[in-house]
Amino acid sequence: MNMSMTEMQFESFEQQTGNDLLGDLLSFINEEEEQEIGVNESQPSRIENDMQANYFIRKVKELRKEKEQIFETAERELRRYEAKIEKWKKMMLSPLENKEKFFLQLLQQYAEEQLMGTGKKSMKLIEGTLGFCKKPDKYEYDEKTLLAYLKEKYPDFVRYKASVDKTELKKAAEAKDGKLYLDGEEVPGVAVIPQEIGFDVK
Repeated sequence: MNMSMTEMQFESFEQQTGNDLLGDLLSFINEEEEQEIGVNESQPSRIENDMQANYFIRKVKELRKEKEQIFETAERELRRYEAKIEKWKKMMLSPLENKEKFFLQLLQQYAEEQLMGTGKKSMKLIEGTLGFCKKPDKYEYDEKTLLAYLKEKYPDFVRYKASVDKTELKKAAEAKDGKLYLDGEEVPGVAVIPQEIGFDVK
């Protein structure tokens, strides 16, 4: 059954009212809890007992959840606007590219007429040079198939990117006085920076 505009507006009003009431209730509960355990979230000075510590642990988790929601919303909106920007870019570029293509066709026709029978492949004008040249062949690769074939038959055509296995290096080496040592010998290119004891809530 289709809803009338008035019914939809009323339903939307009810939902908004419900959200407002829930927000009011949560605010009231938070204020009551602050008074009950003796904390002031806006101006905390110190934590005196486990109840207060638990309160602030919960607050930290709430803040992290809110931060996560902000990141997710930002990413979602960026993706949404990215599609719109890409659509706008194509819309703006399309007439320019079509016009450029048309002008190039005119110039090519003119150059062909002017160079006919001269044996020349280009002509210089004040604004630039019109010329004909063979474009290099275009290669399309199926990387997976090609790589498998070359590895087996012609490995000299395969390049391997070297990288440091840092996990295994740290296991085998010894850190001392800000430097790293392997078999008693200093490893160049590594600085070991001591870190302070960190604190976190989980």
